[in-house]
Amino acid sequence: MKNKNILKRITIILSIVLILLDICLYIKMQSTWSEIGSNHHPYENAGSIIGGLFRWGVLIWAILLIPVVWLEYLLTNLFKKIHNKFEGIKRIFLCLITLVIIAIMLILFIRIILLIIMALIQ
Repeated sequence: MKNKNILKRITIILSIVLILLDICLYIKMQSTWSEIGSNHHPYENAGSIIGGLFRWGVLIWAILLIPVVWLEYLLTNLFKKIHNKFEGIKRIFLCLITLVIIAIMLILFIRIILLIIMALIQ
């Protein structure tokens, strides 16, 4: 039970961090959109538009990360329940499927976090 509370606290903290990253990314986007009309050179305007669209897409992905964090939390709890409830080959098969899904979601999460960090650094 103690591990479940720790996992829930980590999930809540991670959700708050993601919301703060979303706010920072949104603030950074505002400065990008304001630069579009100020330049008279078409290549600079095109670059600003592409940069703004990139950050807009990253913001959408960042907002979608919050449900991914909670889905990862629910999958981890499901893995614990499967591991405690079943025996034998059924346990191995269901745990393996759950672990593969958890790994795919974790890789997706890490890639999107790296994309957000890259967008904030630019």
